[in-house]
Amino acid sequence: MSSAMLTTGQLSMRPGYPSEWTMARWRRNNIGPAYTRIGGRVFYSLADVESWEKSHRAGGDEMPERKKRVRKPKATAGTADDTPSVAA
Repeated sequence: MSSAMLTTGQLSMRPGYPSEWTMARWRRNNIGPAYTRIGGRVFYSLADVESWEKSHRAGGDEMPERKKRVRKPKATAGTADDTPSVAA
């Protein structure tokens, strides 16, 4: 069984994948799909990529209710009523 191979550049063009630089960092930190080095170049098996995507799938539920954020009133610049009086 032969599987298509992707380069780092081709994989980074897939939706949801980061840049080639980030993919290199992922490899250093053992994050992301399995890869193979051939002659100093990095290749990803399409089957491994799809398997990794399935194992990292999340969500699928309905959108949760979003609570409306209450903003704090802005601090206003001091007015004549707010300034402390200085006794001379």
